[in-house]
Amino acid sequence: KQVIGTLRDTGKAYFKFVLADEADEREVLGWVEACQLPRERVLFMPEARTAPELRERSPWVAAAALRARVRFSSRLHLELYGGKRGT
Repeated sequence: KQVIGTLRDTGKAYFKFVLADEADEREVLGWVEACQLPRERVLFMPEARTAPELRERSPWVAAAALRARVRFSSRLHLELYGGKRGT
């Protein structure tokens, strides 16, 4: 928590969390609260290895981000290049 607090206090760090399910959402929200992370610098991203997985999970993760009052970020590289390494 000390490192996260130091990063938070710089005012420059963004905190990206990858979510696969509702358990992840609860865990991440616990961290956001415990570390007092500024919600405007928290991003939720869907866990996915393929473009179809990304399309399947994105609506749920976007809704979770809205509920939590944080940002949503897709993983555009999966849509554009698939799961290739180095993209």
